[in-house]
Amino acid sequence: MQTEKQRLRGILKERRKSLSQTYTDCADERIADRVIGSKEYRTAQTVFVYISTVQEPDTSRILQKAFADGKTVCVPRCYEYGAMKAVQVSPYTEYRTGTYGIPEPVDDDRIIAPWDVDLAIIPCLSADDAGVRLGHGAGYYDRWLEQTAAVKMCLCCEQMKEDSLPYEDHDVRMDLIVSENGIIKAG
Repeated sequence: MQTEKQRLRGILKERRKSLSQTYTDCADERIADRVIGSKEYRTAQTVFVYISTVQEPDTSRILQKAFADGKTVCVPRCYEYGAMKAVQVSPYTEYRTGTYGIPEPVDDDRIIAPWDVDLAIIPCLSADDAGVRLGHGAGYYDRWLEQTAAVKMCLCCEQMKEDSLPYEDHDVRMDLIVSENGIIKAG
C-alpha cells in the first residue's frame, strides 16, 4: 500500500517537471540571492550545501560565493546503509556520479563532522512554513541532520511549497525555508 508521502512525492515530481524553465531559472537566482544575503550565511564559517539536480533549486551560485568568501564548504557523499557524510570541497574538487545519479566528490579524505557545520543547506521536493520538508524518501538527510546543531535551511521554490506536509517522528524539521519570495522562520 502506498503511503501518503509516496503518493505526494509522485505528484510533486510531476509538478516540478511542469514548471517552466523561465520560472525555475528566475526562482533559483532569487533563492540564491536570499541565501547569500542572509545573516545565517554571512555568519557561518562552515557551510554544508547540496549539489543540485534538475529537480531542485540550483546551488551552483551559493557554492561559488562560499568559495569566494573563504568559507569551509562541504557537500554530501552517500555511502551504503543510508549513511551520508559531509566532505570538504574546493573549486578544484573532482566529482563522480554517486548514489541516485547525484555528483559526489571522488575523494572523501576531508570529512567534516556534522557538529562542525554552522549552516546546512538542504534540498527537498516540497516544504511547508512549519519547517516540514519532504525529500526523496531515502532518509540520508534526516539521519545526518539529527547529528548537527547547524541552522537547517531548506530551499524550495514557491510553486513547490505546500500548506501542510505529512510528518513522522524521525523527520527533522528545518529552521528556515527559503523561496524566491523570502525566508520563512519555521514554526
